[in-house]
Amino acid sequence: MKSGTPSSSPLSPPAEAEALVPFEQYDAAGHLTARTEVRQGLPHGTMTAFATDDKVMAQASYEAGALHGVLKVFDEAGQPVQEATYWHGVQQGLTRVFVQGRLLSEQHFWAGRLQGESTAYAESGDITVKQFYKNGFLEGESQYLNEAALVRRAQYSKGLLEGETLSYDRDGALVQRAIYKSNLLQGPLTRYWPSGEVLEVVQYQAGIPVGRPRRFNKKGGEVHAGTSLMQRLEKLVKG
Repeated sequence: MKSGTPSSSPLSPPAEAEALVPFEQYDAAGHLTARTEVRQGLPHGTMTAFATDDKVMAQASYEAGALHGVLKVFDEAGQPVQEATYWHGVQQGLTRVFVQGRLLSEQHFWAGRLQGESTAYAESGDITVKQFYKNGFLEGESQYLNEAALVRRAQYSKGLLEGETLSYDRDGALVQRAIYKSNLLQGPLTRYWPSGEVLEVVQYQAGIPVGRPRRFNKKGGEVHAGTSLMQRLEKLVKG
C-alpha cells in the first residue's frame, strides 16, 4: 500500500483493526523511500529506508511507532555507518560507529545514557581510547594509546578531571604528572627527563600557576635562572 492511512470498514472486528498493514512511502519523483508495516497508523516491525538508486540506507525495528531493536545505517557503498540498539524508543545496549566500514568506536548505553566501557579504535584496529561512563559521565580511569602504547592515563569523577593524570613517551617513560581538582590543575605539575629525573615543577592553584617554576638538570641539580639582559641593562642605567 502506498503512503496514506489504510481505509477500514466500520463493521471490521477489533482483531482485524489491529492487523499489520504493509506501508510504502515515495518521494515526489516516485522513488520508493521507505517500506514497513503499520499497526493503528504507527510503524511496527522492520522499516527499511532506500536511496534514490534503491540502495538500502537504513534498517530499523519499531514497536508501536518507537524504535525497538537494532538500528543500522549504511553509506552509499553499502558499508555500515552505525549500529545502535533501542528499547521502546530509548537507546540501550551496544552502539557501534564505522568509517568506510572500519570500526571506529563502541559504546554502551543504558536508559539513553552512556554506561560502562567505551572504546575507540585506530585505522589499524588498535585501541586508541578506553574509557568508562556512569550515568552519562566519565568516571574512573581513562586510557589513551598510540600504536598500542599507553601515552596518557587520567582520572575522572562525574565527567571532570579529578586526581592524577600521567603522560608517557613512546617508550613508556613518564614525562608528566599533574593533579586535577574539578577539571582544574591543583598542586604540582611535574615534568621529567627521559632518565626519570625531575625536569620542572610548577605549582598550580585552581588552574593558575603560582610562584616560580623550579627547574632541574639531568643530574637532579636545581637550575636557577640568571639575570636577564633587560634586567642587566636596567641596572646599568640606574647605576
